[in-house]
Amino acid sequence: MLALIRRLIPGLLFIGLVLYPASLEARHPGRWGCAGWNCRGSAGCAQRAAAADWTSLTTIQGKVESVSLCCGGGGPTLALLTDEGRTENIVVGPSWYLDQQNFAIQVGERITAKVARAADNMPFLAAELTKADGQTLRLRDSRGLALWARGRTRGCCR
Repeated sequence: MLALIRRLIPGLLFIGLVLYPASLEARHPGRWGCAGWNCRGSAGCAQRAAAADWTSLTTIQGKVESVSLCCGGGGPTLALLTDEGRTENIVVGPSWYLDQQNFAIQVGERITAKVARAADNMPFLAAELTKADGQTLRLRDSRGLALWARGRTRGCCR
């Protein structure tokens, strides 16, 4: 009996400390340790992407002030200091996709971003990023569908 309990404890701890908080974050973005829009909940990201106008992208140029990851290694968000002196937050996409495309973003780097926005008080969602050296990363197609989600059927793949 004691051996069985010892085998169950790691699994129960994993569920209690990792899976359950992650499910709460997905159902209630911003309430469980993430700052509102900068959350790991893929459902929230999919809803924002669906609401954005992908037919008229905005181009923002500037210098990367910071690159932040949210709870549990969610995709990076850039704070971009624009040429006009404003700081704009841009949600990029999953870290693994950037790694797969060999696209590393460094603080201090100049970036041109083609972006869409779902609402005035939300950050921009990146469709394409281009570095000063010309390296370009496409993140979404003309309809706003995530290029990293090709062939997947889950709702988070918008």
